[in-house]
Amino acid sequence: MKRFFIILLNCIILYPIPSDGQEQRLFYPISVESGMPHSEVTAIEDDSSGFIWFGTYNGLARYDGYSLMSITKDYENDNYKSLRITALHCDKENNLLYIGTEDDGIKIMDLDTYDIIERLWFANSIYTIQEGLNGDIWVGTERGIVRLVHSEGDFQYRYCESTLSKVSSIIQTDDKTLMAAASTGIYQIDINSGHLAHIMSGFARSIYDMGLGRYLLGLSSGLYLMDESHQDKITRI
Repeated sequence: MKRFFIILLNCIILYPIPSDGQEQRLFYPISVESGMPHSEVTAIEDDSSGFIWFGTYNGLARYDGYSLMSITKDYENDNYKSLRITALHCDKENNLLYIGTEDDGIKIMDLDTYDIIERLWFANSIYTIQEGLNGDIWVGTERGIVRLVHSEGDFQYRYCESTLSKVSSIIQTDDKTLMAAASTGIYQIDINSGHLAHIMSGFARSIYDMGLGRYLLGLSSGLYLMDESHQDKITRI
């Protein structure tokens, strides 16, 4: 995570310019005018080669720190440029990019050839794609959480939980437990049984693992800190 933010800052915050003896920092937009497929950027991910990938509501773009390349390669009547992308995840070990879309499931792209090698339609709307502790991929959809396993070129999936709606963030806290943000709140999910434990109500957007059992919870009502070492105490920040 820290490496990602360092790369992003290097790409956007360029250099200081002296003015009246004082140093100023300028932000330079990476915009449609410079090659971004759409003004609304919905997902950002870096790969093992150091490229940054942007998902937009009009396709996919790759950034090398200097210029953008819009990915528009056709593959079996599929066009990256027409995709309304909502989530990205890079499998750096296998050099694959998982592309979650608003209405067309997941497409998996080979980062060597830019070909789509697999399409998965277990749900139309994909909200988040996160890697778990053992390398499995967890996918938040409009109707639950899917566990996706990639083994020897084969992609298998099953629903871990199918009642939550608009699952926008997932963290695997240990071998048996997930924490998820959904439209009705924050939940803990038993991976094996699918049992839900409701932690907090509200429209939840994001979860960030701070380590040592501390989590930041982003909801429509504000930002909260959950501390497992204090009996799961939740404090508004």
